[in-house]
Amino acid sequence: MTRSSCTALPLLMSMAALITPAIGQEIAPFDMSPERSTLTAPAPSVTVPQIPARKVPVQQQPAATPAAPPQAPASATPARTATPPTAQAATPATPSPAQAPPQPVQRIPAPSGPARPETPRTTPVAEQKAEQKPAAAAEVSEKGRRRYLVPMHRLVLDGEYAERNWSIYLEDDEASGQTELQLTFQNAVVVAPEASALKVFINGNLLVDEAIGAADAPRTVRVHIPPGLLQAGTNRVRLLATQRHRTDCDLRSTYDLWTEIDPSETFLVLNSERQTPDSLQETVRAIGVDGEGRSEFQVLMPALGQTSAATTVIQLSEGLSLMAAMPNLSFRFSPTNVPAPGRGQLGLIIGTWSELQPLYPQIPESARQAAIATILPGHGEAGETLLVTGPTWDSIRGAVDTIIGTVERRDGTGQESMTTQRWIAPDPLMMLGGENIPLSQFGVQTVEFSGRRLRTAFSIAIPSDFYANAYGEATLLLDAAYTDEVLPGSHIDVYVNDNIASTLPIKATDGGIFNQLPIKVPLRHIQPGHNRIRVEVMLDTATDAVCLPGTPAANKPRFAIFDSSRWVMPHFARLGQIPNLSALRGTVPFGETTTPLILSVDRLEPDTLSAATTLLGKRAMADGRTSRIEIGTTSQPTAERETLFVGTVSQIPPKLLTQFGIDPVAITTWHPQVGGISTPKEDTPASMSKWRSQVSGSLFGDRLAALERWLRRSFDLSLESFDILHRRVGLMEPSVHDTVLISQTLSPGGGARWTAAIASTSTDLRDGVVGLTEQEKWRYLAGRQTVYRAKTDEVIVRPATDVKFTQTLPFSLANMRLIATNWLSSNILIYAIVVVVLCAILGVATTLMLSKMGRRT
Repeated sequence: MTRSSCTALPLLMSMAALITPAIGQEIAPFDMSPERSTLTAPAPSVTVPQIPARKVPVQQQPAATPAAPPQAPASATPARTATPPTAQAATPATPSPAQAPPQPVQRIPAPSGPARPETPRTTPVAEQKAEQKPAAAAEVSEKGRRRYLVPMHRLVLDGEYAERNWSIYLEDDEASGQTELQLTFQNAVVVAPEASALKVFINGNLLVDEAIGAADAPRTVRVHIPPGLLQAGTNRVRLLATQRHRTDCDLRSTYDLWTEIDPSETFLVLNSERQTPDSLQETVRAIGVDGEGRSEFQVLMPALGQTSAATTVIQLSEGLSLMAAMPNLSFRFSPTNVPAPGRGQLGLIIGTWSELQPLYPQIPESARQAAIATILPGHGEAGETLLVTGPTWDSIRGAVDTIIGTVERRDGTGQESMTTQRWIAPDPLMMLGGENIPLSQFGVQTVEFSGRRLRTAFSIAIPSDFYANAYGEATLLLDAAYTDEVLPGSHIDVYVNDNIASTLPIKATDGGIFNQLPIKVPLRHIQPGHNRIRVEVMLDTATDAVCLPGTPAANKPRFAIFDSSRWVMPHFARLGQIPNLSALRGTVPFGETTTPLILSVDRLEPDTLSAATTLLGKRAMADGRTSRIEIGTTSQPTAERETLFVGTVSQIPPKLLTQFGIDPVAITTWHPQVGGISTPKEDTPASMSKWRSQVSGSLFGDRLAALERWLRRSFDLSLESFDILHRRVGLMEPSVHDTVLISQTLSPGGGARWTAAIASTSTDLRDGVVGLTEQEKWRYLAGRQTVYRAKTDEVIVRPATDVKFTQTLPFSLANMRLIATNWLSSNILIYAIVVVVLCAILGVATTLMLSKMGRRT
């Protein structure tokens, strides 16, 4: 080796050492390979402001130990480990609802036992994040306890602008201590991070403003929440995602944009010491959710099989459901196991002193003389436990009446709104007909939009006896404006519960202003209970048609929608319909009668009682009050009383199954599926007969189907509209894939409504009811029968054909006129016959009158 070579080698090594760190800091080039995540973005949902362009931040490895929360005043900028947000003053949160007078709380040792382990998610986000979670995040979670934020098992923000609002309830110790917020998300690879942002607001204060650039792996962001920002009671959470496409500028490309929030890794880290809550109501309202958005009450009840005791516990479960008001709430009963609640769970120990003392020796001696209702504090990640006990069940019943009396809506008082703020805020107003309300009261904000597809949404509540699907029309008085960039062919669409209801084309070429522009919205898709109205604006511009590579995202607003727009609800008919399962989602008809609701069960076993209390708790949340309950048996149903049957198919008498439209053969054929799917083999003659009937009727069937499609396309009619007799549908035989079946029918005497929840086994009964009452599936409950399949997470609705009507309001000519209008609109063939008959009568009367008048020629 020469002397010059020996000198050059160290020089080259030094230069390589200097260049390597610079290379490591460069941003990776855009990868056109397929996305690594298998997440699919669902149909779009939500609103839209101006989107500023931003630079792609360099993602750095977080420090091993998080910084301590700053002891700065509320107006200080929150510290963070990612791109810092704009500093904002911490304004006071919206005041929480009035609290009931605090009850004296007795401090008792908590029941021992390990907390229930958390079930890991199986989505790609969770799988990837399990390997790539920063070490600092794990260390933060060890210092404080988690309070999960997302009240659903999957949250996707899709489109150019997506927004979600809900609220969480915090106890005093949770709101007063040092708190951190952790957010984990992943997005589509086509999202441009330099023009897309994810923002998180709590009580109107911006805490997270992060560029959306986590296509390859989930990104975790943590911030310190300034002291004083969180409030004891209700706190409003708002997620806002503004997204732009990397390469495309057309409307179709906006459907490829999505950002998924991981509920299992999005939470508050509470570093304060736990304190005994001031009241039982505060503890229940602060139950929260687990990592999958669910909430649960674990109930220890030794007297599980006693009818009088079960009636009291069911009454209490309805009251607890009203207090918690969580979207995915369930109950789990046990006669022997002491509750060990974890995150998103509360324990409930209820029984007399003599029943509980062998299972829970720490029970206070004072319960031998008088009833008590108190809180057993939790430790660490464990949740609290409610203890309700006394010397007798009569004394316990008095304590239960006191508990639920603080939240129950009294008889004779109207329901002004439905309680949905724990998953959609604000609470939707109850529409009774004749309302004219600005959208600002529904939570809609003025939005100036610079993209291509704008969406804003709001909610309304409808009573259970709504009867105006065939003729009613609401009106949206739109206040909006658009610039001359918007081309003809753009349009404004109005959706009702994800169904297109109205379209308004934009025809002007030089911009314009809409001032209270009326848009008619048919009420065809309105249902009892919670309804979501969405306004979607589709904009075409010449700039987007060109879409030159490297062109920055437009910042100049093209369209604006104002919160002064109004929703006008017409007067509509009020009439009960049986069967109609969707009525369970509104102000439930069970509460319309003064007689108690009968809960008919064959045996009071844990799974059956769990299913019954979960279903009745969901119904109580919709109605805003509890129901008086009497427990009966399925073998001797009371004919003319409102009744809810809960049990397995073998516990329901065959005659009762037939009444609910279920083939009694299901008693022997409806069993849980074991192993692979078995297909019954059909013999050759039967198979040939089936094919012969299909082929011989195919020509007529095709023409009939073509006629029906033409009627639906041209006049929005179907062949069912011409059916006069409304023939009864045959009996249904449940499939082995069906987990639970909810059915409704009229009592044999025609004076009451019967509803049934039936499954093949008691385990399927509880699991099926818990799955169906989750908010994302509960909104599909309708028709005569609704089936839930847990393995495929599928809801199947069988519509009602033979409907009976019941009067829900005092007689009035105005309501009868609206009822007749809707009925004739639903039965157009009868309407046409009536018109022809009336015209014939008019012609005959005119002929007779003219024959006796005038002069004959």
